Amino acid sequence: MTVLANQADIDMMWQEAEARYKNTEDNLNSKIPYSIFHTDDWENTTVSAKKLSTYVNNWNEKNQNEKTGTYTGFESLALQWQNMQQANGLLLLLTVLCGAVFYTFSAGFIYLRLHSDLKRDEQQYKMLFKIGLTKPELHKIVARQLRVMFFLPLFVAVIHSLVAFLALQNLLDFNIWQNVGIVIGIFIIVQAVYYFFVKHQYLKQLRRIMK
Repeated sequence: MTVLANQADIDMMWQEAEARYKNTEDNLNSKIPYSIFHTDDWENTTVSAKKLSTYVNNWNEKNQNEKTGTYTGFESLALQWQNMQQANGLLLLLTVLCGAVFYTFSAGFIYLRLHSDLKRDEQQYKMLFKIGLTKPELHKIVARQLRVMFFLPLFVAVIHSLVAFLALQNLLDFNIWQNVGIVIGIFIIVQAVYYFFVKHQYLKQLRRIMK
């Protein structure tokens, strides 16, 4: 049997063999020859693994014999990883779509809330202007309120997601943190752009009212 593996797979197979069989004669698989290829860049071995898998399957069709126990098997971490990605592709697509829908709903809710509270804020800021509030001070107050409204929920969501991804990483054989960082970074950038857009529009409305 040939296994195309990384170091984690080799260590796991060795530990299981030691724990399960104290005497090699008790292990029926001890007489089966194993060939293990350890590669550092196993993610890039998909093409080679497919060729080897096809070759092994063709060999089994011609030479496999159940009576004599003649059989050759092949496993590849790269192929398992690829199959898992394909199986989870639909789930990932649905998750992204649901996340986009909820994000759009949240953004629209914040924007509508600001405009619905504009009349109340107008009265408050008029009173503050009468007692000497300047435009730079107005900008600081509005920016502080909007930062809390925009980034506090995002911060909580990022912490919650990191805990969930940490648990997910323990179940997987490959590193997901690079992709996680990219996704979180995109959300932060989009939220920041939306924050500056809303702040500009909101201050524009207030300045027009105060004239």
